Amino acid sequence: MSVACVGTGYVGEAIADDFGSGVECPLLGESLLRVHSVSLNFRDVAPVLGRYVQISRPALIPCSDAAAEIVEVGEDVEIYKVGDRVISTFHPRWFGGPPPANWASESYGTWRDGWLTELQRSGE
Repeated sequence: MSVACVGTGYVGEAIADDFGSGVECPLLGESLLRVHSVSLNFRDVAPVLGRYVQISRPALIPCSDAAAEIVEVGEDVEIYKVGDRVISTFHPRWFGGPPPANWASESYGTWRDGWLTELQRSGE
């Protein structure tokens, strides 16, 4: 089922969730992904149980590892196109060397909502 997605500045097409509500359109440099599978590790369960080594956001969506397919791309997305298959990255902004100052807040499933969902917005 396709419905108008809710965005800032434009209205596009997105896939409805099971409840028929619209999903947020991808923003500048983002893609909307349909999640096909996730893995469940102790690291994904620990924040929910309050046993993770760092503070986690309450009521977050767990899971840091996923396989997905791009269903919509936002403006200025150059690398990916609709239909591409992608995987998530444990720390999406840490490319090597010492960890950046915001590595924990950018980490899926601890402070940022994880991949245990049908649709996920993600940056390029």
